[in-house]
Amino acid sequence: MLPQPRHALRDGRPRLPLRLCRVLALLLAAALLSACSARVFFYNRLDFLIPWYIEGYVPLDRDQEDRLEALLDPVLAWHRREELPRYAALVDEVRRLTAADPALPDVTELAADIEVAWYRLRDRALEALLGLAETLTEAQVEAFIAELRERQAEYEAEYLPRTDEEYREDALERLEDSLGDYLGRLDDGQEQRLAVAVAELERIDGEWLAVRAAWIERLEEILAKEPGWQERLRASVRDWAEWVPESYIAGTNHNSAVVLSAVTDVLAQRSERQQARLERELAALERDLGKLMVPAVPSDTRAP
Repeated sequence: MLPQPRHALRDGRPRLPLRLCRVLALLLAAALLSACSARVFFYNRLDFLIPWYIEGYVPLDRDQEDRLEALLDPVLAWHRREELPRYAALVDEVRRLTAADPALPDVTELAADIEVAWYRLRDRALEALLGLAETLTEAQVEAFIAELRERQAEYEAEYLPRTDEEYREDALERLEDSLGDYLGRLDDGQEQRLAVAVAELERIDGEWLAVRAAWIERLEEILAKEPGWQERLRASVRDWAEWVPESYIAGTNHNSAVVLSAVTDVLAQRSERQQARLERELAALERDLGKLMVPAVPSDTRAP
C-alpha cells in the first residue's frame, strides 16, 4: 500500500512539514536522484555539507558543531551501510522495468518504495536533530523561527502571485527537465502528454504555504521546550497527516497519480536513442552507488 500522502511536485511540497529533517534529504538526493557524476564527491562530503546547511538556519557554537558531528556520524554510517544497497536495488528494478514498457502499477510501486526510503531517512534524521535541538538556546530558537518566517515570506512572494497559466508553465518545465535528465530531448508527442497532465493538476501551492505557516507556528510552540517537547515533536512529524487539511492531502495524492501516469506514458513513447541514454544514466548511477557503498577512508577534510 502506498504511504499517504505522496507529493510529486515542488509546489506541493514539503513531503513532510519539518524543515529540520529536510537537511538529511541531501543524502537521498545525492545517492538516488542526482544525475551528475559529482554525486560521489558530494555524498562523501556530507559530514561537512550538512552542518554548513544547518548553519544557514541557525548559527552553532563550536560545542554544538561537535555535538552535531557526533550525532550525524552514526546516521551517515547507517545510510551508507543499509540504505545505499536498497537504493542500488531500486535502480536495478528501474533498469529491469525499462528494458520493456513498464506498466503504471509497476511505476506506482517503485514510487512507493522511494517514498518508504524517505520515511526511513526521516525517522533516523529526526532523532539526530532532536539531539541538536536540545542544545539550542532561546536566542538560537528565535533566530531559527525568524529565518523560517523570512523564507516563508519569500516563498509566498514567489508562488502566490502566479496566474494559473504561469503555475502550469512552471510545472511543465520541471517535468520536462526531470525526464530530460534521463531521456534527453523529448519529442512532440511526449511533450504533449506532459502538457495534458499539467492541465489536470490541482493547484495546491496556496495550501502548501498554509501548511508550512501552520508548521512554523507549531514548531515555535514545541521548541519552547516545555516538558515532553521531544515526544510532541516526534508525534507532529509522524502523524502530520492528522493535522493538515484533508484537501491538501487529496490534492497532493491527485497530482502524484497524474504525474505517475504521464511518466509511464512518456516512457512507453521513448525512442531507441532515449532508451540508450536512459540505460547509460542508470548504469552510471549504479556505478556511483557501488562506489559509495564502499566504506570511506577516514578523512581530515572536516570543517575546522
